[in-house]
Amino acid sequence: MALIPHHDGSSNWHEVLRVWEKVVNWVHFKPSQSEFDSQVKTLLTFLWNEKDWLKVQYPQYAEKIEKYISDSNYICITADLANTVKHRILTKHKHSSASQTDYFGQVTITGGTSRRMHFISDGKGNHPEIIEILRGTLDEFEELHLLLDSGKL
Repeated sequence: MALIPHHDGSSNWHEVLRVWEKVVNWVHFKPSQSEFDSQVKTLLTFLWNEKDWLKVQYPQYAEKIEKYISDSNYICITADLANTVKHRILTKHKHSSASQTDYFGQVTITGGTSRRMHFISDGKGNHPEIIEILRGTLDEFEELHLLLDSGKL
């Protein structure tokens, strides 16, 4: 079996969902803060990779996929965060006006399990927490998958 299965156009999406399960169920998995942050960065990267996987699977819709992403609320923020993970500092083309902030909170549940909350400026006066951005990105990609599968993009 190949490390990267070229024949399976959904394998990246399955990776996205696997990492999402760990991130969203942090209470169950109880990762350390550094493990949680690493999982979030991995998820951002896999989510942004999904665009390229879809463009390979649906080359006839490549321009429409790019337009859908440009018009998105969350995928474009994820793109900038993922590119920041990759390049450390985002100096080239930005997809949004979003940026990291120094704002954070702490969520603690019974038993002492906790995680830091990371707030992102969306560039429009709002500061959603990273889980909201990730959930919104998942929803937008799911809609994009449905549009592509149905030929309605």
